[in-house]
Amino acid sequence: MATVAIPRQEWDHHPAGQHEGFFFAVEEPREFETQWGPKVKLPLKIESSTSFRDDGQPYIITIWDTVSSAPNSNLRQHREKVLGRELTADESKATEFDPVEEFVAVRIGYVVAHRPKADGSGDITSFIETFWRLEDQGEKPESKQNRYDDIPLKPEKSSAAKEQLDKLFGPTEEVTEEELAKEEPKKKSSTPTKADLIKQAIHAEKVIELEEAHIPKCRMKFIETEDLESATVAQLKEYITQVKGLAPPGTDFSFENDDLPF
Repeated sequence: MATVAIPRQEWDHHPAGQHEGFFFAVEEPREFETQWGPKVKLPLKIESSTSFRDDGQPYIITIWDTVSSAPNSNLRQHREKVLGRELTADESKATEFDPVEEFVAVRIGYVVAHRPKADGSGDITSFIETFWRLEDQGEKPESKQNRYDDIPLKPEKSSAAKEQLDKLFGPTEEVTEEELAKEEPKKKSSTPTKADLIKQAIHAEKVIELEEAHIPKCRMKFIETEDLESATVAQLKEYITQVKGLAPPGTDFSFENDDLPF
């Protein structure tokens, strides 16, 4: 039997050098075995606002801080960096803190470095060499990773999926209320069932040839679930509206019983 080639996955590392971004999430602490025994590490997730992949998505990178109360620990130093001050006496003695409250969504400058892995594989690893709090914090940045729970579903919000579709179809044009008022009024006599909405959502995806790889990202952004069956009626309506809004002007979405009032 002939040998079988095993494909080698090439990891798209965050580019080295100086960048700007923000902490977009803090994940649950995880325990790791180290040469000094088990250690609990806290993953602090950074999203770049200046460096993007070929598909338009921002690079992300993670800082793994050992959970420690030691005065010289990285966690304490990083907390003081994002707070822009030293910890108070009470904060230093506290037995717990809220990392999401302190880190998300602080804007930072940071330096990424690459180095070969110690396993001799020839692969590299990316890591944050240093970071600092930016003086100009501005408005709270919007994550394209959809990790903020308080972002409402609004048409003007962008996503990685929308950026992909804009590349395929061109940017969509906003329609004013006056233009909408000139259109023929849609039937509002009947209330669509959830099954109707799911049918129309799938139809809308097919009409604009929404790539299968983008559907989960699109759904995660617009209805915060990959499963249409588990979405609420309001989420389904919003999703259909969003998908139709991503299509080129003049796209025909008509199909039997297409009389949904939105």
